[in-house]
Amino acid sequence: MLLRFVPLSSLLAAALLAGCAGLSTAPAPADVGVDGIACVGAVPSAPAQFQPSANEGLVNTARLASGKGGVCAAQVYTATAPVVVYRVYDQKNGSASAIAGRWWSLSLPTGPRDGYRAAYGICPEWSALNAMIRCELKPGAQVLLGNTQSVDCAEGGYPKTAAAQLYIPNDGRNNVSYVDHCTDQGTWP
Repeated sequence: MLLRFVPLSSLLAAALLAGCAGLSTAPAPADVGVDGIACVGAVPSAPAQFQPSANEGLVNTARLASGKGGVCAAQVYTATAPVVVYRVYDQKNGSASAIAGRWWSLSLPTGPRDGYRAAYGICPEWSALNAMIRCELKPGAQVLLGNTQSVDCAEGGYPKTAAAQLYIPNDGRNNVSYVDHCTDQGTWP
């Protein structure tokens, strides 16, 4: 009987290749939009004041198909303490309208206006983006945090980005608001 020795490095390389054969190069389900098209980046990480939770209705409201705006991939959270949030809005509609808005940011918005519009997929016909308000998200509020979905605007559009959008289900028509302690920050940027 003839014994043949194979170098250990060859055995290790073969084992690694065999182990990788079953791996998929497809994006994880959370990194794919509702239409099966890959998102840009991953679901943003949340601040310490957020606890992961579930609310499929909230997800279905804000997680939209490519070209429709909203978020691409997202996670529902419940605020466990007040969280500072910001909203850039159209000054002609007033700050009361801004408070009733649903799309917010956890980060202090910075200009230029066109860059902000592109990062967050905000069509020019939706808002002039010329004023900002700062509020606190109320503890117990359930929100959605996700990366930006692409949007088709009246003239052109914006691609998906990794920018973090915060969807707060405020409902001005029914006098429901999950933010308080608001301070108008004036003209923006």
